[in-house]
Amino acid sequence: LWAAATYEPPAEKPQVPVLVLCSEGDGMVAPLCSEKIADSWGAAIQVHPLAGHELCLDAPDWVIEKILHFVENAERLQRPN
Repeated sequence: LWAAATYEPPAEKPQVPVLVLCSEGDGMVAPLCSEKIADSWGAAIQVHPLAGHELCLDAPDWVIEKILHFVENAERLQRPN
């Protein structure tokens, strides 16, 4: 808990596209934390309305869907015209 409470994301934006996933039902980490990281990096974010802290266990199909959609769009945006 100490690590989570004192974590600060790097100020420098990652050099690759980033997708942040979080859940409104997370009882350990407020979704606002993920939203602030996504905002500071200009990253995409998807928020599940019900899942808890174990997002990949609570909503695995949703996680896969969001990642696939993100990857498909990232590849399309990076292709030369």
